[in-house]
Amino acid sequence: MRDEAGSHGGLERRIASIGTATSGTTTTEVAHSWQSDDFAGYIFFSVDFICPVVFLLLLAIWFHCATRRSTQLAAAEASEKCSTGPILNETRFAWWNRLKVSNFVQLLQAPDPVELVQPEWSSQALREVLESCGFMLDGWSDAATDYLAEELASGRSRLALHDGKPMRHVELIMLVIEHPWGRRILQLEQYEETEQAEKSTSRESEKTVAQEDTNGVIGEEGVVDATKEVTEEAAKQAVQRAAFPQLPERVPATRRVHGEHILAGARRCLTEKLGVSQNAVRVHEGLISVADEVQDLHRFPDLRSFVRKFLVHVEVTTSDTTLLQGLGLYSQSAEQPTAKETVKFGKREYRWTQLNPSVQVSQYFHGSCLLSNRYSSELLMAEPPQRLRTGFPEGGPGGALLPWTQQGLKALLKAHEVSEETAVARYGLDVPQLVAELQKGRLALGVRASGGRFLCFEDVFSLLITTTTAEVLVELRHEESQSEPVGHLPCAKRLVGEDAWAIARRIACGQLNIMWRDLTIAEQIVQEVIPGNVAQHVLGGLWPFCGQSPDFVLREFVVLVHVASSDRVSCYW
Repeated sequence: MRDEAGSHGGLERRIASIGTATSGTTTTEVAHSWQSDDFAGYIFFSVDFICPVVFLLLLAIWFHCATRRSTQLAAAEASEKCSTGPILNETRFAWWNRLKVSNFVQLLQAPDPVELVQPEWSSQALREVLESCGFMLDGWSDAATDYLAEELASGRSRLALHDGKPMRHVELIMLVIEHPWGRRILQLEQYEETEQAEKSTSRESEKTVAQEDTNGVIGEEGVVDATKEVTEEAAKQAVQRAAFPQLPERVPATRRVHGEHILAGARRCLTEKLGVSQNAVRVHEGLISVADEVQDLHRFPDLRSFVRKFLVHVEVTTSDTTLLQGLGLYSQSAEQPTAKETVKFGKREYRWTQLNPSVQVSQYFHGSCLLSNRYSSELLMAEPPQRLRTGFPEGGPGGALLPWTQQGLKALLKAHEVSEETAVARYGLDVPQLVAELQKGRLALGVRASGGRFLCFEDVFSLLITTTTAEVLVELRHEESQSEPVGHLPCAKRLVGEDAWAIARRIACGQLNIMWRDLTIAEQIVQEVIPGNVAQHVLGGLWPFCGQSPDFVLREFVVLVHVASSDRVSCYW
């Protein structure tokens, strides 16, 4: 029994030991099984949940891109249907109704007048401005320096920049006075002996100028005092002749004064220089031509002159005998007018010349619809090539040079009770930065009529180009927040010294490729409007950086420009 019991107990112990061993083995396998199940569950979780979510996200992104693309295509298609404007320099233009344009052009009611502060030109200021550009006046006479400074101060010329070099910019208004009945043009009468006399006088005057300093050293003091006034007058006349050489077109001409409209200058030349009654003639608004050339004058060494010629058509329209006789035209009958040999207007003698190919000014008649239809090509000189190779853009030399200095600006600020330390807070620019922008003509200073506050101005000009069909040319932009294109007027930042005609021509010719012969810019009061978003972000503008400053003011003006038809504009696109 004991053996049986012992064997039984041993069996139980063996079973227990086997059970224990078996139990240990099972626990390890279960642990491994749990780990395998956890990994498999992670895989199943990724497949069942994460992958569908990622797929749905990718699908949503694709759907968003596809919808956005379709919206852009639809907007582009809609804009093509609603506008006929072609693409110019990656920009789309269109002709819109004036009522539609009035939605984004709002006139400024009762604008507060501003008196702009102009810098003062002097011989010393001229030297400082030119020397700041690395241009030395060692080879210049005092008479030449004084004359150019006086010319700049009177607004008859201005200094501009081209490739970082200073350049004298002169604008001439040339009158093509036509008598259509007799098919004649008023030409300057120039005799050969007169030309020789003028050349001889010019050479003698130049010798006098060259000996000016010598006369101040050699000779007695009394002789110097007696001849000083004569020498200065001779020097001034010599420089004046050299600064304004005779024109090959041989027509009456005058300088355009700063801020003067071309037609106003033409009428001034008729009444003051020629003494012609405006009742006898008609000044056409459309220009015959605009010609540019570059001159190298020995009187201003190394300073090139950019000369722009505006040819204005003046037509004799009177049939009054008294007025015709005053013009040197008289007739025994209205159908058979005849002309005197010569007629004196002002200080010069002129002749009514029968139009023929030797009349040099007739080469510009090809660009005038009226004159080209009135005269056959056999009577005109050959047309010059378009865009003469002057090396300058259509708008002429860019930039400006003005005699602003830090010392002068500080004195001006002090006079208006503005401290140098508060310049940044009031204008967004410190004194050196202000001077740099003022010298280049990008900013202007002025005083408000109400309150007398001293302000800094940035001006933007926009073109309202219209046709006879009451349409306005607008520039289109696509914005993400807008389903339809947003329109605005073509615009540019105005440089100090530019009048409405100059900046309108710069925008039309430079940005829109519209020829000057298709533009008509009548005398007008330039309207000030509330600055729009485009004016606030115009190319080269400082408003985004200085707009938060209280005394930095942005102004926008609109110039009205007329073209005969939209086809005359589209043909250049």
